[in-house]
Amino acid sequence: MWKGDFLNPGMKIVFGYLLVCLIWGTTWLAIRIGLEELTPVYSSGLRFLVAAIGLFVIVRIKGIPLQIDKIAIMIYFIQALFTFMLPFGLIYWGQQFVPSGLASLLFSIYPFLVAIFSKIAFREQKIGTYRIIALVFGFIGVFLLLFEKLGIGEIRSIYGMLAIVFAGISQAFVVIIIKKYGGNLNVVSMNLIPLTLSAAVMIPVGILTENTEKIVFTLPSVLSIAYLAIFGTIITFVTYYWLLKRINLILLSLIAFITPIIALIAGWIAYKESLNYLQFTGTIIILASLLLAAKGNSLINSK
Repeated sequence: MWKGDFLNPGMKIVFGYLLVCLIWGTTWLAIRIGLEELTPVYSSGLRFLVAAIGLFVIVRIKGIPLQIDKIAIMIYFIQALFTFMLPFGLIYWGQQFVPSGLASLLFSIYPFLVAIFSKIAFREQKIGTYRIIALVFGFIGVFLLLFEKLGIGEIRSIYGMLAIVFAGISQAFVVIIIKKYGGNLNVVSMNLIPLTLSAAVMIPVGILTENTEKIVFTLPSVLSIAYLAIFGTIITFVTYYWLLKRINLILLSLIAFITPIIALIAGWIAYKESLNYLQFTGTIIILASLLLAAKGNSLINSK
């Protein structure tokens, strides 16, 4: 992923892991800003269109081959439906009714789902006591971190909560498929066709089914789309799938526990939101769970 010898393989993994955490931790806020002036399905479709164009340019400039064998095509369609169209449509739609803190907490079931699906797909793999404890304590940490921001009383629809839960199920399913069958796919070009298909479906569906009178292109909404496309999609998904080939699935999935920490820090910086001892305690527990998940295991080339 990175050229040059200034980072050894282990440092590249750590850098990539932290990069994904940092960017995805800010995307909840970016989505919220975009939804103030754009509709859910339409705006997510625009995000994927911009990302697809960016990846197309990279693929052409770098001369990266686009694999079109049977396995690759199967993964492209699965990825389009279960990584982009379904989960992002559900997340964008659900965030209209669910506070950001609660949305982050609900999506934190993702590591548990990855653990369950990986056990089914890789029967020889042992999850291990340390990782099970790490999953439980990581979720507890997220709960403490977001406790005062859950906004339970603000919920207008149970369907919004279910939408975000199903988004987590969908993405956990895909990451197992890619881990098991997509080892030979290029991490850059493998996202191009799924993003293109997703944009081709979601933009017209958004136009036909959503209230287009709400759509207003202002500087904040345009910047939201640009940020989510370039940073929240191109950089993060390429890096995430690069990491998927190199580190343990459960350890990688714990990113879902870390991103709420970044989201709170972003809120503190951008909106001067206060931080308290519960959030500090939750952060410590999450970081400890991450160390626990990695205890006694090699990070590189592990399922």
